[in-house]
Amino acid sequence: LLFESVVDEEHAGCNGTLANRLIGHNADAAILAEPSNLDIYPAHKGFRIVHLIVEGSSGMSFAGEKLENPVEHIGRLIDCIKIFREKRRKDTNIPAIYKEDKDHVPVFMPKLQAGEFSYRIPMTIPDICKLEVYWQTMPGENQEDIEKEFFEFLDSWCKKDKFFKRNPPKCEFSHRWMPGTQISKNHPIVKTAKKIAEEITNRTINVRGAPYPCDLFIFNLYGNMPGIVLGPRGGNAHGIDEFVYVEDIINLTKIFAFIALEWCGIKG
Repeated sequence: LLFESVVDEEHAGCNGTLANRLIGHNADAAILAEPSNLDIYPAHKGFRIVHLIVEGSSGMSFAGEKLENPVEHIGRLIDCIKIFREKRRKDTNIPAIYKEDKDHVPVFMPKLQAGEFSYRIPMTIPDICKLEVYWQTMPGENQEDIEKEFFEFLDSWCKKDKFFKRNPPKCEFSHRWMPGTQISKNHPIVKTAKKIAEEITNRTINVRGAPYPCDLFIFNLYGNMPGIVLGPRGGNAHGIDEFVYVEDIINLTKIFAFIALEWCGIKG
């Protein structure tokens, strides 16, 4: 029985999780205790993040010279990403385990940055405006196809826009590519976890795809370890007052203990 706590899970699920797989600290199955509302997730989504950088002309026009302000063009680029969002929703092949999701492949824009708000800095047009685009992917989608879809769409859109045809946005990647992953709903670790979780909680445990990415794919791809996510209920993830329920922590302690005993063939 192996217990593992690692660093850098938030940055595309690597470093600690990957290091332990490569060292050989592997088992026959894995359970991640990420919050899952006590559901079992045998699949999770992947993601890609890109920073779109619109360049302009910094400074102020005191002699009548024309300066290009990137902020004034960013709105149209945001509208472009909204169109891409609808395209993803329409065109993406959705695995059966995600059919009930309200938004199978979210596309959103978490950050927008241009210049700095400070009285110590003279009034000036910013030289760049940066937009972060984050989109989730389904298990089975690969990096090459995901990037091809996005950049072909962006290139086609830019050619129809007077400004962006002359000044296409530059692209930078803040995170490495992270794939989705999936094992069968009928895998023995899924069946074992579901049976025991239902016995402990006296409730129906749903088996569905995780609505988020995580580092489970590392176990499947690099450790040959089929894995699931099973964790507590809670709320406000990555926000103020993030929480989980104490009752679930107690129940999960029992659930994990009995799963380990049954999986390892130890009779009580």
